[in-house]
Amino acid sequence: MRKSYRQLAAITVIGLSVGVLYVVPLRVLLGNPFANFISYRRDWGPQGWPVTYPFGTLVPSYLMAFSAGNRWYRLVFVSVWPVMALAGTVMIWHPRNRERFLSLYQPEALFASLYVLFFLSYNYLGAVWVFSRFVLPIAPLLLFSLRDWIPHDRRVLWGGVVLSALLASADLIHFRNVFGFRLP
Repeated sequence: MRKSYRQLAAITVIGLSVGVLYVVPLRVLLGNPFANFISYRRDWGPQGWPVTYPFGTLVPSYLMAFSAGNRWYRLVFVSVWPVMALAGTVMIWHPRNRERFLSLYQPEALFASLYVLFFLSYNYLGAVWVFSRFVLPIAPLLLFSLRDWIPHDRRVLWGGVVLSALLASADLIHFRNVFGFRLP
């Protein structure tokens, strides 16, 4: 669209180089350049496809996690990520963001939307525990689209950062070890 063919060629060469540097060691060491992709096939359910309909595996993943006896606060903590991803994606396309986001960053908006749609449709029953890892590459775009809802006072932001770090560590080493009391 920008007719910057030199920049397009440079970006394409970089992308292809990264792809080759990823595939060649797999071919040499494991005998198959797609060994990593194939090894995930057993996690993709009985049909072996990586994608299903949106929320097709995410909802059962949460139901299994809830029935497995996990604490309610752990499930709330991991539920924040899909909710943030969905809210951020909706706000990217909201009419209020047309001038500020879509007019300047249309490829990024399309990429973030397709990325979120893919991982909301990802056919992996353990998605409940790794969704934050999936969303991390597009978190800046989602936060940018949600900036009207984020407080601008630095004291509140730093408080949120500290609370987020404490909650993340509480998820790993138990709530009582971090905060000194147990949740019901």
